[in-house]
Amino acid sequence: MGFGFTVLFHLIILFILSLIIAVISAIVTFIAGRKKRKAFLAFCLPFIFVPVLYFSALIGSIIVSEVKDVDTGIGDAWYAPVNGSCKVGMIDTTDTGYIACSGNVSISGITALQQYSDTVIAGKAADHFFVLNLNNNEVSYYLSEQELTENTGIDGHDFLEIAAFEAVKYRQAAGTPMLMVGIVSLALSILISCIFGKIFFFVIKWRDLFGNRK
Repeated sequence: MGFGFTVLFHLIILFILSLIIAVISAIVTFIAGRKKRKAFLAFCLPFIFVPVLYFSALIGSIIVSEVKDVDTGIGDAWYAPVNGSCKVGMIDTTDTGYIACSGNVSISGITALQQYSDTVIAGKAADHFFVLNLNNNEVSYYLSEQELTENTGIDGHDFLEIAAFEAVKYRQAAGTPMLMVGIVSLALSILISCIFGKIFFFVIKWRDLFGNRK
């Protein structure tokens, strides 16, 4: 799914989730205190907390994506940097992927791979094995694992599936920033929900005060 369609799908799910939480929290609050105003506030808060959490996290992930050159986690493309000039990625499926260096796809159809040093990546594509030199982006191809081992000493026993390898690189590049985005988004959602609650009771208080004076 594309980015826009995925966000729309998420919004529908979030609305349903917010509605379920709102109904449950309103019922529980009313039963506990028999106060309609608090029950109404309990009903409203999920429609504030959940969207603020989602959109703040989305905006934060987009910023991290631009700074760290990783995907946002939404859509049908996943990628992460391997070094300053190469990145590993997948499109539409997580079964196969590619390595692109300096903007050009150097190797496609990759199913498994591993990085053995700062300068060497070896892996398996559809019908061959390969070794990528990260210093000069040169690729060597081998027809079998035996040929790979004989020429490089790499036997491929510790190759990771392309999705697992990309996830490792993603965490290395953006794991901490994405965690911070989550924490800040959660804190912002709680803060805005608390402010809304304060404003709600402030308005109710003044309405009751002026209403009693009439």
